[in-house]
Order: sequence, then structure tokens, then C-alpha cells
Amino acid sequence: VSLVNEGREYAKEGLGTFWSFRDHPDPWSMQHIVLGTELERFSLLSAEELEEFTGWSANQVSSVQIIEQGPVLTRIQLLFGHKSTRISMQYTVFNEQPWVDMDIRIYNAEPNHIYRLSLPVEGGQHWFRAQDICGVKDLSDEAYEQVVHQWVRIGEEHQAQLSVINDSSYSVCVRDGELMATLLRTPAYVAHPLPGRPLLEEKRFLSHMDQGIRTMRFRLIPGNLSEQDTDLKAQNFNTPPVATTLFPRGNGAERPSMTVQGAQLMALKLAIDGDGYILRVFRNLPEAGAVIIDWPTVGVHTCLRLEGYQIQTLRITGGRVILCNILEKNQLEKEC
Repeated sequence: VSLVNEGREYAKEGLGTFWSFRDHPDPWSMQHIVLGTELERFSLLSAEELEEFTGWSANQVSSVQIIEQGPVLTRIQLLFGHKSTRISMQYTVFNEQPWVDMDIRIYNAEPNHIYRLSLPVEGGQHWFRAQDICGVKDLSDEAYEQVVHQWVRIGEEHQAQLSVINDSSYSVCVRDGELMATLLRTPAYVAHPLPGRPLLEEKRFLSHMDQGIRTMRFRLIPGNLSEQDTDLKAQNFNTPPVATTLFPRGNGAERPSMTVQGAQLMALKLAIDGDGYILRVFRNLPEAGAVIIDWPTVGVHTCLRLEGYQIQTLRITGGRVILCNILEKNQLEKEC
């Protein structure tokens, strides 16, 4: 599979390939920096494997098939296997949006393995930049595991080519210039390497981490998307709309709403001491700038200046905005 948008290829053939790596049972990997050896590729299920996995006869189901198609989207299902592990993966291609979603469900039974997803990008030398906790960082290309948060951007020179957003896969590695997302790792539980004793109790069955059914989602957005726009799309991807029922009904009353400009809303909650609401914002840009908060429901409209990648906690009570530290201790009242 490759990713083409408006005639340009952003991700080259091999996109969406699953790989199995042989691993060791030490969960802390105390004696290994680069995880995984003896890589083997997942393959599409054979007719016999399809019947065993899906419960349908081979003439009723295929390892690659379109399962939904309409004016809004097209959904394609692929079924993979390696040894006793199976993967169901669905591509969702939207007719009016440039991105592609990948919904992955892994049925895993193998101990001491790592499963990775290949995300190759077209072109030559690339840079890899990822969201960190309240910041961003450049990724190394030395093949070891690196922690990321909700997105990774890949590009050449000053332009991004592909933004990869995830909902639950927080480890990646770069091997031979190619980004690989680590999906699962199945070491033993609490296996601590100590001199003079075996790592595991021997000659018995032991449960391993990440065995069973696991699900994860990715969104691939081609093009030169900015860091701030990637942040916003990643936040939307990870906080989908929630349907709620209200009683008594609102009788047409306007629903409360809030807008935050120039920063990312990290938290909105009741204060620990019960005095108003706590609002936490993060300036998700490298340069300083204005942050505007508008919350008509409680009579608040305020503007403050934050440094690049700065976090600020605010207390909102009685129409007042009070600057706080992260422990919700008041520091300075701010005029609305």
C-alpha cells in the first residue's frame, strides 16, 4: 500500500506492513538498547487460515476486501497472520478529507515478541519530529525505542510530508531511515535479571504482557501540516464527541461553550477545594504569544501572554480569573 494525495505520493509502497521481531522476556530490557531481532513479515491469511479465523468459508470472505463504500467514505479490511497471531486492519479513506485512518485489532498469543507497523515515506533524507509531554523533540535514527505522545511528523528540509497521529501507541523506532510504530511487546511480568538465578521460573506456562486482544488507531495526514495544526487534529482524534442524555431537557437553551485561541486546552475541572473551576492551557508553539479564553457561560473573557511551550493553570471563580501554580495555589488575579 502507498499513500497518494492530489497526484503526489507521500508514503511509498510498504505502508501498513506489519513485522514480528524476536524479543527477550526481560520487561525492562536492562541489557538491550535496540529491541527486536530476526524480523519476519506478517502475510495475508490463506484460505484455510481465513476459515479458521473468521468462521466463514473461503468463498465468502477474502483477506483483502472492501467492506463499506458510499458517498462519505470507503473502508477496506485486510487480515494478516504470523504464527498463531492474527491482525485485522481496516483502512478508512474519506471522500472529502485528505487523511486516511487505520484501525488495528491484534489477536496475540506469542510470548517474547515485538510487533511493529511500517510507515515508510517517499524521498531521501528525512527528519522525524514528535510530540513530547508539553513539548516536541527530534527523534534519533539509531533504531532504539523512543517514547512519543500523540503524533510524529516526517519531512524533508523545512516541509513536513506526513503526520502520523495515534491514540494509544507511544513508542517508535527509526530503522534504516524508516519510521516504525511499536504496537505490542510481550515480555514476562516482573522478570528481573539477577546474577546466579534464572530470569523466569522454568518448565511451566507463564502469562506475558500484551497477550490477548489489543486495539489501536492511527491517522495519516499527508502534506505540510504545521505543528500547531497537528496538535489540534491529534487532540480531536483522541477526544471524539461524546453523546449524553440530559434531564430535564434544555428547552432550546443555548449550550455552554468555551473557546481557547493560541493554546491547547489540557484540562477543565472543578477545583480541588471546590472554589470554582481549574483551567490548564499549554502554549503549543515555540514562540511566545497571546492566549485568548472566552467562556460566556461564566462571564469570562480574558487574554494572557505565554512563553513558547509554557503551561499555565487558571482558577475561574465568580467571573474572576486567577493565575495559579500547578498545585492550584493562587498567585495573581487577572482582569477579565
